[in-house]
Amino acid sequence: MRRVIWAVPLAALAVLGAAWAMAQTAPSAAPPPFIARFHGLAPHRMLCENRDALLAGALAFVRTKLEVTTDEEQAWQRFSAAARHSVGALAAPCAALAQQHQPVTLPDRLALAEKMAAAHLQVIQSLQPALAELYSALTPEQRQRLDALPFGNR
Repeated sequence: MRRVIWAVPLAALAVLGAAWAMAQTAPSAAPPPFIARFHGLAPHRMLCENRDALLAGALAFVRTKLEVTTDEEQAWQRFSAAARHSVGALAAPCAALAQQHQPVTLPDRLALAEKMAAAHLQVIQSLQPALAELYSALTPEQRQRLDALPFGNR
């Protein structure tokens, strides 16, 4: 019995020692390929190339999570129409993005980030009234489910 009691702390100490030794190794110079492809324009390109599909998926997901009732249907329809209309703000920056190559300089990358951020802000501002109307039509349980969704956080 005593051997078992001492074996647990010794095993934990060995694991901690191995973890410390691994933490002392130098980090690799290049990020893994799956991270590297999200650097620069890749997330913007992915959004632009798939925005209609991403929006359709998000709307279907939210509608399913909320379990929209017939009483809430009109507010939902106005919200989903506003969402489909709001992504039009991304059309111009996405068209410009399709025409250009990967920005190399930091000022070019920041200019692109500014254009995309301005378009995202426009989307958010156009969605707010319809979201407020939908939110007020929901039950407290539905509001709680909506509040728990990961949209808007990172």
